Amino acid sequence: MAKKHEGDIALAERSAGDLTINTTGLLHFSISVRDHVKAAEWYRDVVGCRIARVNDHFAFMQCGKDYFVLVKVKDHVEPNVRGDTQFHYAFMVTPPDFDRAMEIIKKRDIEIAKYEDFNEGDPNRRGGRTFPGRHVYFYDADMNCVEIIDLQPDGLP
Repeated sequence: MAKKHEGDIALAERSAGDLTINTTGLLHFSISVRDHVKAAEWYRDVVGCRIARVNDHFAFMQCGKDYFVLVKVKDHVEPNVRGDTQFHYAFMVTPPDFDRAMEIIKKRDIEIAKYEDFNEGDPNRRGGRTFPGRHVYFYDADMNCVEIIDLQPDGLP
């Protein structure tokens, strides 16, 4: 069970009864975009994901051993307004690759929506104790927020 911190809400652990589905992980999640082909190229060229397959309305993407799907949506609704990072997709990198990512973001003239470093300062800052590390947030062309983090080993397992 995860450590409890001030402000946390205590919930029971998952039940293991006959009415609980025994999931083993996530296969993929979907991201709404206006143009799945252009978005696939952006996620390949900027975030470093592999394009696994593209059809007339899906682009299947791979990041490490994980997958996500870019879905062409005619009436795409932007999940964020500029400056908002509440709805985002987090991609992990090593600490040296985080430094390189910051350089790439700067060279590509990508606007940073937010930067946080939970390795510094008050260790009790909200959020840093769950996913500690450096976080940078920016947007794709459809205002989907992308987070890059060099996740540190003392976060959740």
